[in-house]
Amino acid sequence: MTLAAGTRVEVLDAITPDDLHPGDWMTVIGVPNAVKSFGIRSIVVIGSPGPPNADDIVLTPGGFAGNEAARDPKELPILGGTVTQANSLNAVLQTAAGPVTISFAGAPPLRRVRAGSVADIHEGDRLALLTTGGTPNLGAVLVLTGGAK
Repeated sequence: MTLAAGTRVEVLDAITPDDLHPGDWMTVIGVPNAVKSFGIRSIVVIGSPGPPNADDIVLTPGGFAGNEAARDPKELPILGGTVTQANSLNAVLQTAAGPVTISFAGAPPLRRVRAGSVADIHEGDRLALLTTGGTPNLGAVLVLTGGAK
């Protein structure tokens, strides 16, 4: 497959809690879990976010929530909110339901979405394309670097 010129490429880069800033949007990605209400698999951060959609999740400019390139298709956005405070131990989010504290002790990977280019796509990366009626929409591609296992 060849990407057309002008295709928006968005890359999920690994970050640390110290890379979080008040005003960032954080989406917790997880799967339903028989023991708990869900198991957290990753946390996706979007800087300069737009408004949340009807599900209270902010999408990237390309239209992704951040879970689309995951290996497990059961991974979904569980919770999202605006970072109001953050340090190396935890972050406080302002969510539709009120403030929520996310602890980074044993936390899954944190990834920040950034604008990229075709040059950012490498062998082993996982890619996601949005579809319309089952047809790929090549207007945007989400890249999970290294295929994150």
